[in-house]
Amino acid sequence: MSRKWETILLVVLPVLIIGFIIYNAGVMSRIYMLENGLDQDSKICQARILPDKYDVSAKTGDAIQLNVEILNQGNYIWMRGGSNPVYLSYHLLDQKKQVLVFDNPRYELPHDLRPDDSCKISVEIPVDLEPDNYLLEFDMVEEGSYWFAEKGSPTTLVKLHVIK
Repeated sequence: MSRKWETILLVVLPVLIIGFIIYNAGVMSRIYMLENGLDQDSKICQARILPDKYDVSAKTGDAIQLNVEILNQGNYIWMRGGSNPVYLSYHLLDQKKQVLVFDNPRYELPHDLRPDDSCKISVEIPVDLEPDNYLLEFDMVEEGSYWFAEKGSPTTLVKLHVIK
């Protein structure tokens, strides 16, 4: 084998391979960080929340049942577990949309939710309220970080009529 080919095989080719590996690792690292919610600047927190009922009635002391479909319209995986899991929750509002109770129970995702994937969550809400009309404002929350509405994601309102 000539000296020229030995140089190409033993010096140039390994340098090209190592360069390709380093470049690929940088690209894959950015994709990994984005998909796993680690690239905070590029995160799009967008959810579509679709309950099976938008108007419910219940007596004080009862509980209401809702089946809620959740669609991840963002660009990263919503983790079910870990240090900052994503949950479905709601805020209790009066008829004028004034917040009565901001933090309420969290409802777990059945599994990690990739972008464009959806799931259904069964929600049971205790009705420990005086008879009146209320609103349940559903939103997603990345625990310890933010509510999705703070990042521009729309919330969903369900009318709640509490009767005697």
